[in-house]
Amino acid sequence: MKQKKQNPISRWWQSLVVRVKNYDRLSSRQRRKLIFGIVVPAAVVIALVAVLVSCAVQKQQPKTPESESYTEKPIEGYNDVVLPKTEDAGENYLEETVFLGDSNTVRLANFGEITLDQMLGYVGLGIQGVTDTECIWFEEFKDPVTMVKAVSLMQPRRVVMMLGTNNTSMDTKAFLEEYDAAYTAVQSAYPYTDIIIAAMPPVSKNKSNAAAVQKKIDSFNKGLVELARKKGTAFLNTAEILAGSDGFLKSEYAESDGIHLSARGASAFIYYFRTHSWDTKDDRPAVKNVPTRMKAPYMPSESEVADLVEPGSEVVSSTPESSSDSETVATPVPTAPPVPTATPTVSPTPSPTPVPTVAPTPVPTPHPTVVPTPAPPVEPTTPPPTAPVDGPVTQPAG
Repeated sequence: MKQKKQNPISRWWQSLVVRVKNYDRLSSRQRRKLIFGIVVPAAVVIALVAVLVSCAVQKQQPKTPESESYTEKPIEGYNDVVLPKTEDAGENYLEETVFLGDSNTVRLANFGEITLDQMLGYVGLGIQGVTDTECIWFEEFKDPVTMVKAVSLMQPRRVVMMLGTNNTSMDTKAFLEEYDAAYTAVQSAYPYTDIIIAAMPPVSKNKSNAAAVQKKIDSFNKGLVELARKKGTAFLNTAEILAGSDGFLKSEYAESDGIHLSARGASAFIYYFRTHSWDTKDDRPAVKNVPTRMKAPYMPSESEVADLVEPGSEVVSSTPESSSDSETVATPVPTAPPVPTATPTVSPTPSPTPVPTVAPTPVPTPHPTVVPTPAPPVEPTTPPPTAPVDGPVTQPAG
């Protein structure tokens, strides 16, 4: 009966155990060989473990931007609201957070700083669109849902709201009222989540009308700090790391349009988020039935809107077409259909009606009825009675 072959590792291990037990009986050469057979595998294992530990530690460390050195700029009178610098909160803190906002939020995912499952962003979104713009897609749903609905479905540990880039034409008071309504809607949709209000990103100096736009942004952010206090939540003052000493967005953090965050800007934003953490008690019930995020069938690209997005442009409507910078470009497309509908209704209706009905009907009718009907009956009836009357009257008389 054939014996079952042993695993090579098992054979090696058994041989090693036997040699260790009989170490005193081994020659010096056999002892060196035994030690070499133990030390080398052990060193390989230790090296592998060290590599795995190093990778895990690096994953926990935030991506430090090249210009990490920045000056902390506390907002006087709001130390209870503005998040101070903390130790790095780690990868888990980031992974259990959902980011809600406009194209700069979309860019966080595009640059790989967060995943699609963490991103509730829409290019060109205005603050009015948070509650009623259906722009978030899930694999389990046929149609998109609003951001408010998406929060209730995803049941996140915390939500970071960063909005306002597409609303700088609004009055500060009106903007804050809209923001308050959006915050309340998100909180009501899923009361167990922590909502952090993030500062609106600055614009760079090369942006057209930069001084006026930045002044409005500063006004917005001042109101958002007060709103955070009113709501009893935290304010993430990312302007500390994104803005330079002049108050404008650092050139290395900005795209050429002066509005959108570059890859380095997105990295700086996440670094600041992780090192200014707000880790409260998790009161959520068991999270279950979370749908899977999917990309939208169509998302306006940055190339389509980058040169046309003006933070100072009017964005008032809550519809996707007019509440966003990208839809400012797309607005003429929905309004074009009424023009073609007006043209076909005016011209085709009057012209076909008189031409086919008047001309063909009267011409064929008079010819067949007038000529053949009266002529035949008159001639055959008159001559026959005249000829027979003359014949019979003459013959009997003779």
